[in-house]
Amino acid sequence: MILDEADRGESPCPQVRQILQHHVEQNRRRISELVRLQERMERALTEWNGMPDGVPTGDSVCQLIESFTEDDVPPAGEAEGEMPVATGGRLAWKS
Repeated sequence: MILDEADRGESPCPQVRQILQHHVEQNRRRISELVRLQERMERALTEWNGMPDGVPTGDSVCQLIESFTEDDVPPAGEAEGEMPVATGGRLAWKS
């Protein structure tokens, strides 16, 4: 692509700019997602630091996780109890 254009004596600069612009936009989205995730994790930790440790009851595994409010629940499609990982510019949830 880039080298092919250069080999033909054509300037690959417009293509290089376009590729870089795409990466800049993709990185901004990733950073924004990570900032939101970091804020959510910090809120949970602050709240959880004031809560006692619970013992599993058969109905409850960890009261900290179960204490999340609707606002703390991951968007649809993200399974409960999974950890977020960055993949392909998006956060995915993995166990």
